[in-house]
Amino acid sequence: MPVIPALSGAGMLKALLALLVVFNLIDSTSQTYSIFNFFSDSVFYFLPMMLAYTEAQKLKCNPILAADVAGIMIHPSWLAMVSAGEAVKRKDIPDETFASGVLGEGIGIQPSDGIVKAPFAGTIPINLNMLV
Repeated sequence: MPVIPALSGAGMLKALLALLVVFNLIDSTSQTYSIFNFFSDSVFYFLPMMLAYTEAQKLKCNPILAADVAGIMIHPSWLAMVSAGEAVKRKDIPDETFASGVLGEGIGIQPSDGIVKAPFAGTIPINLNMLV
């Protein structure tokens, strides 16, 4: 279980920080506290990626791809998009390909303001002569 040492270390660091604050050895508004706090928080923030990686190894899948999918699910743009909209069941998505499930399970997001936004800005150049 490669995740257990990371969780144990993060928990011990959280406990140490709590003791340092209780005994007034460190201020909870100091930079030192903030740095050690985000060190320990990072384990919990990236826990979905660590679990996906280790589970993919057990299931003999590509662990990098599994961690990447978990990373998508914790990306701030994805979280903002999901929280700003309403989840739509896969079968209720108005597209035959998605609704049929041929692409696998999933959900749709109906934006609350009715405007679909990309999580990034950019242009994808394509040479149509290459497609012929």
